[in-house]
Amino acid sequence: MADDRARGAHVVELKDVSKRFGSVTAVQDANLALREGTLTSLLGPSGCGKTTLLRLIAGLEHCSTGTIRIKGRSVDGLPIHKRNIGLVFQNYALFPHKTIGQNIAFGLKHRRVPKAQTMEKVKQALDIVRLPGIEDRYPNQLSGGQQQRVALARAVVFEPDVLLLDEPLSALDANLREEMRVEIKLIQRALGVTTVLVTHDQQEALAMSDEIVVMDQGSIQQVGQPKEVYRRPCNPFVAGFLGQANVFPCTILGPAEASADLLRVRLENGMELVGDASTSDATAAAKEAGQAATIVIRGSEISLSPETSPTETGSAEAGVNRFSGQIVDSSYLGDDAHYLISTDDLNMKVISRFGRQKGQEADQMLESDAPVRVNIPQEACRILFST
Repeated sequence: MADDRARGAHVVELKDVSKRFGSVTAVQDANLALREGTLTSLLGPSGCGKTTLLRLIAGLEHCSTGTIRIKGRSVDGLPIHKRNIGLVFQNYALFPHKTIGQNIAFGLKHRRVPKAQTMEKVKQALDIVRLPGIEDRYPNQLSGGQQQRVALARAVVFEPDVLLLDEPLSALDANLREEMRVEIKLIQRALGVTTVLVTHDQQEALAMSDEIVVMDQGSIQQVGQPKEVYRRPCNPFVAGFLGQANVFPCTILGPAEASADLLRVRLENGMELVGDASTSDATAAAKEAGQAATIVIRGSEISLSPETSPTETGSAEAGVNRFSGQIVDSSYLGDDAHYLISTDDLNMKVISRFGRQKGQEADQMLESDAPVRVNIPQEACRILFST
């Protein structure tokens, strides 16, 4: 019984799915299981295969190899209108010559839903997206955000098993994107519909998702909850793509303490750091002295102070992962300051939230070209090994 419940919890299942266009492989051996009622983001750079994967789930493309199941049923070879899929495009794809009510009712008409029931469902869908009473308007009478809500209403009006969103916010300005990001998340949770979102926007994926699928060159690199993928990247690509991270090749020098998870490493410029290898599943042999690795340091986890500040005393980490540097570039970004620090011919990105640093006033910037003291907590240095 427990096994049956576990299988039933997966609404969309991809098994060894690949898609080739001639000699080009757009998706390679994708394996994925999406739980009921969750919002999953397909995240990656342009050309990584995320949109192709969405189109395969939708039925707009068909697998070269592998199989896709929706609610336990194979949909291989089925067209989109037989998959009970709701799809929202980035350009809304509303019919300009039809009213809002007619746009939303389009899918119901092709499903032969009675007229009275169709009118009631259209009204309910508009209530869900908080646009009641606009059935008789036309798309050109609405703002971009309202048109996007109508597109969402049209996608959910027939109660789809899966809702697919293809970069739905890319055509909106920054403030409206933020507003619609919250709206879509609230609507998705209220409906409880299993949702797949394609995006290249990291903040969008982190803010909206229950789970993130990071892709590169047609392959799935990592699947996990936003915090897991951000804090525990499985390889250098994920670490470098998601968030502001410093990713440096290094060589293992040996254990830093009795714990096998804290290792000393040497960067290519000769700098030595202590990092945490506890999130790596590498073998003990891979962690031995002389082995190549990668160290990842999030810019937001690095702290800076003027070089003239007295060194803290009584710290167990005194002298460990602390070094001098110089600010070579700085940018004011409202709540944050972004710095580029140079030390021993190595450039490092640092993100500092105003008021967080000791002795720093509300929005006081550290001066360009100023010498600074850099402190990196050991646990903020994550060591990754090639698989």
